[in-house]
Amino acid sequence: MGNVCRSPSDRIDPYGSCILRDQTKFIGQPPCLLIITECDPLRDEGLAYGKKLKVAGVRVETLFLKGTIHAFFHMPAFFKETCKTSYNKTVDFINSVRQQRSD
Repeated sequence: MGNVCRSPSDRIDPYGSCILRDQTKFIGQPPCLLIITECDPLRDEGLAYGKKLKVAGVRVETLFLKGTIHAFFHMPAFFKETCKTSYNKTVDFINSVRQQRSD
């Protein structure tokens, strides 16, 4: 967060980091697919965010990618299989949400 915070107070501002928001703000959020990478400096925050959403009753699916960095999506030639896995998971998730809403 140091790269995007203008001041130390930004680090505790719920508008800057939704994980800091009151738990009630997560109720009623749409289904969420989290794609989290092992070598991401925001990995722990992403996992904690998923837990908060689940506690609020939000449908959460998490794809955890071992040995992968934060920006893998921008390097499909280097992370070919990882990108393929994440693209397929995203399509499957969107289709499952559409199916659930049409039932």
